[in-house]
Amino acid sequence: MTSLSHTIRHIIKPSWLFRKVLLINADRRLYIIVLIHLAMSAVIFTHFGMSKFHSQTEKVPEGAPYYSWKVGIPTFEFGTMHTILFQLTIIPLTMCRLLISKLWLSPIGNYFPFNEMTKFHIALGYTFIFLLFATIVVFLMFFGVLCNSGAQAFCDKFKTEIIITGYVIFVAFMSVGITSFLRFKIPYRVFYVVHHVVFIGYILTIVHTIDVVERKQGGRSQSFRWFSATLLLYVCDRAAMYITNRHTSVLVESKAIGSDSSDKQKMAIMKVKKPNLFHFYPGQYVYLKVPAVDNRWHPFSIGSAPESETLDFYIKVYKDTSWSGKVFKLLQYHQMDKKASGGVFDDNPIEQIKVEVLGAYGVGIGDKLKYSRALFVGSGTGFVPCLSLLHEHVNKCVTIDPGTYDKEVDRSSHNLKRLSITSDRSNSKFVTGAMPSMDQSAHLIETIKHVHNAKIAKQQLIVNTITLFGPMAGVLMLGLTLSWHQLSFPFYPGMKPFLIYGTIAYQLFFLGLVIYKNSQGTSQRNIWIFVDVMITILNAVLDWYCFTKDIWGGTYDPQHLVYYSILSLYMIFRFIGHVVNAHSNPVEEMNKRKTGLVVFDKVRFVWVSRSAASTAQVYPEIEYHWDTLVSAWGLKRARQTCKISIFCTDSNASSCRDLRDAINKGSLFREGAVEFGRPSFEEILDECSLEVLESSDTNASTSTLIAFCGSERLAKHVKEVKMFNDMLLSMTGNTQHSFDLVNQSYGGLVVSNGKSEDASAGVDTGHERISTVAEVAEFDSYSVSSSGSLRSKDFRGGFSLQNVFDLAKSEDARAGVDTSGSLRSDDFPGGISHNSRGSLHSA
Repeated sequence: MTSLSHTIRHIIKPSWLFRKVLLINADRRLYIIVLIHLAMSAVIFTHFGMSKFHSQTEKVPEGAPYYSWKVGIPTFEFGTMHTILFQLTIIPLTMCRLLISKLWLSPIGNYFPFNEMTKFHIALGYTFIFLLFATIVVFLMFFGVLCNSGAQAFCDKFKTEIIITGYVIFVAFMSVGITSFLRFKIPYRVFYVVHHVVFIGYILTIVHTIDVVERKQGGRSQSFRWFSATLLLYVCDRAAMYITNRHTSVLVESKAIGSDSSDKQKMAIMKVKKPNLFHFYPGQYVYLKVPAVDNRWHPFSIGSAPESETLDFYIKVYKDTSWSGKVFKLLQYHQMDKKASGGVFDDNPIEQIKVEVLGAYGVGIGDKLKYSRALFVGSGTGFVPCLSLLHEHVNKCVTIDPGTYDKEVDRSSHNLKRLSITSDRSNSKFVTGAMPSMDQSAHLIETIKHVHNAKIAKQQLIVNTITLFGPMAGVLMLGLTLSWHQLSFPFYPGMKPFLIYGTIAYQLFFLGLVIYKNSQGTSQRNIWIFVDVMITILNAVLDWYCFTKDIWGGTYDPQHLVYYSILSLYMIFRFIGHVVNAHSNPVEEMNKRKTGLVVFDKVRFVWVSRSAASTAQVYPEIEYHWDTLVSAWGLKRARQTCKISIFCTDSNASSCRDLRDAINKGSLFREGAVEFGRPSFEEILDECSLEVLESSDTNASTSTLIAFCGSERLAKHVKEVKMFNDMLLSMTGNTQHSFDLVNQSYGGLVVSNGKSEDASAGVDTGHERISTVAEVAEFDSYSVSSSGSLRSKDFRGGFSLQNVFDLAKSEDARAGVDTSGSLRSDDFPGGISHNSRGSLHSA
């Protein structure tokens, strides 16, 4: 059956550009930081570029040969150089692992995407490399042209100390940039070692500006003043990591699973005794060092619950010569005889195998106080942090009496009704008056296909995308205003009008946001809307005053600059708050009032594995958690609070049969939790949405966490589906139900060719990360069927989800899809479909 997401896509008919807008909105927190960074870089470039332009116009006579070159190129070079120093200032902040792991739970975490710090680090690095390359090309072209024209002074400068150190700096940083760009194609150890050349580059950058001219005459702008503070912070952060977060522990349990005949079917499971006072959140990672193997640190996600007595790690083995291969041999030795390990390791009992732990670092997968439900999705080795979340949920459930849990859920629902801020139904853009129940389906089809509905959903998305530029515009105008008023020379023509019209445009931009928020009805009961109106009035008053006194845009005194800055900063933060959707969360307020444990109402665990062998290895661990919950609560209650789905996408039919034979007596398999084929994330999210709407009472808000851990390519698909689901809720008037996506994705490091070092971390673990693509499984929304019908109560905007499914079925009929429970093999040649019990249907 076609999913709701596909139905909405059919109605909206999204273009390529619209899909890009969806992805931008899904990553809006990251884009805000990137755009603010670009605005700050532009301010720095303009400030120092203008200073150099003024000095060059005074120094170079107007009629001099190559006048425009001698004025323009130094202006560009000076502005670019300081913009480069700004990048070098920020980069160390993105590498402060300990600081990031502490800040993500602070109020700053509501606005700053700490889980996307690696992407921001990469963006900074590429920006830096681009600017460095541009400045060296322009510099060589400028000096080369003037040298060839007969200006010997420019020829002599090629041999000066500052130019030589500049060459070395360029080579050092470019080597880092090239290896970073090729990080998925070269051995990881090469990337890791070359990446540390950055610190040599920092030292050379300091030496660069302390040349013979500076030592004799002085006057050069010193680079160390820019990044010495942040570099020192990074050094302190790294020192604190090793001093306060380093623990020595022992291995208490292990499994070396797999066959020596195939590297792809090996997995090492390590359970390390949790050190005293060690605490972590699901989704965080640690660095491990096994001295019996080597003295290197390796990052791994933690698969156990925070309250467990052990730290569990699931390590995919790729090569016998890799670190993971050596660990596998070590563990295998204690399961078999010493001959199996080749006599490489000492004869130590397993309890005496020392393991050093460094961490925990990174960010957790969501703040559980903010959510009432959760959907955990892991692909490949990305299941590890999801397993940690599942383990934590089960542990909390079994410590609570089922009857007490039911009472707490009822009490929470009652509190949520009281705390929920619902929109005025009379303002519904979709339904006017009551719908005739006998003609709901026809009414829905006619209504939802109406272009006005699609326009409203698209307009909301477009407005959210446009407001992404609000913080950037505010930072740009505030920065330029403060910067240009610090210049030692009068404004050039055009500078003052730019500040005036730019400020007015930004204020009108903010006014438009205020009007839009008020028209949506979501801010009518929020005190901040009145503050927004007051700020808008104060903006108009200040503009009028500055016009009448002729002090706007060029002759601000310090007092007026303070007023201007306060108003601008308020507008910037309001833009940021709107974009990141930082509003009152009734679920969080309700959870904070609880005195006991905070437990999700329902958890859905989804694992997509490309390898049947890996599925067989991990299946017992997942089934153990399920059996624990069933034993404590009974099967009926366990089904109400938890659902587990394992999708094996192995194309080898023989391996799938072996897996089926091995687990067909397991409790999870009998529950229909194991399926063979590729899942449809659209249908998974549709089912979660229907469960939310069926279980929630009228006017009660819910907040669902979607935690995804997997490849970046698959993450894009998940983001797109989530955004379409948000549009569906918006179009049907169910905005009190929110879905938040927390993404921890990793890249595509190819290991089959033997070039990479160990690649078993499985999730994004910071800028020195280890990635894997060996277990990536693509979600294919057209290769999985849905058994059984999904029904829901009517939407409280007048729509019925069952009618949406009726519409989906009609689309299926036109598309040639069999809605009875499986896909027709002739429609998808060469594919594999499945039903909910895991039986294979070869096409």
